[in-house]
Amino acid sequence: MHVGIDSTKLERRLISLTGEPEKFFKALLGVSVTTNDEDTFRRRYEESLDKAFSTVRVERKKRVYKGAHLLMQTVERTPDIIRIILEELEDCIEHIDVYCAFYSRPYISMFGKTRFQRLEPLTFIENVMNAFPHVCAWFYLQNYSEYEDPLSFDIDHFSGNITPAWRELTGSNIEVYFSGDECNAIISTADLTLRLIDMLQRGDVNGMSLFAPIKELCPSYRTSGKLRFNNLGDRGWKIKASVPDTHLSMDLTPYLKHPIFFHVWDPGRPRERVKKSFEWSPIYNAVAGKAFENKGAMKSLDFDRDIILWNADIDRLVIWSETDEQYINMLKGMGHTVPKVLHPNDLQVP
Repeated sequence: MHVGIDSTKLERRLISLTGEPEKFFKALLGVSVTTNDEDTFRRRYEESLDKAFSTVRVERKKRVYKGAHLLMQTVERTPDIIRIILEELEDCIEHIDVYCAFYSRPYISMFGKTRFQRLEPLTFIENVMNAFPHVCAWFYLQNYSEYEDPLSFDIDHFSGNITPAWRELTGSNIEVYFSGDECNAIISTADLTLRLIDMLQRGDVNGMSLFAPIKELCPSYRTSGKLRFNNLGDRGWKIKASVPDTHLSMDLTPYLKHPIFFHVWDPGRPRERVKKSFEWSPIYNAVAGKAFENKGAMKSLDFDRDIILWNADIDRLVIWSETDEQYINMLKGMGHTVPKVLHPNDLQVP
């Protein structure tokens, strides 16, 4: 079986009749999508996107969509598009698992192997939310490894400190994708499902309310038995496995999916200021498409870190300005072996 995993943070704020905030609720929320044929799933994913955009009469601008981009482009039509995608993919989805963790206890104890620390639950969630995909993968192994062998995981990139769950997971077949929700079909489907739940879930947070958006919009899932809920905060053994017990960070390097297409871009101003514009540019979309075609990943080049991450033989550096080229030449001048450089013409970008 092939499994795609992504996660997010679920936030709900209760407002009083006078408009003042009353209560604040946070939970970790994850989704895994399972198929028994990765290549068929990739093909059908593209077909489902074409049908969805054609049905709502919106131009498809990206090869693979993450939820945030889909919402930005299609706004109120986003639920309809996700509905069509999930309905079209239903026959090649074995099951969709939803994972949720919130904590009804005064504190969470962590870093027991080093500098012991206690955090109240909402603060703990903020500290570990970027690592939740690996907890979902670990729990998937607990539930399905006996019945779904062999298992392979495509996981959107995550980060965090070492947990007991991570130690168990490292012996499995896992591949971690930078920008997985933008260049991997099954991770994208997990992310779109998360977006649908986050947009339309209402009432108390539980299995019934988290599944309600899917069941209300997608009739084929109502009685299929393909929706499964996993509460990862209800038992001590689940919490213990998911809590960091050392300050050391998880080393994802051996599990990173290559080829990685690195954007080498210096916009001449802080990247965050122009990031959204860049993410809709033809060159950005072309690189994401290349990553999809090659079953690879994509990220912006980090000069402080990525020189020890890249595989110079199969990864690629993408440049679109003279400044970018100067950076690459500087790295070469230092003696680094750099990946092959791609220009806009190589990507057929106008």
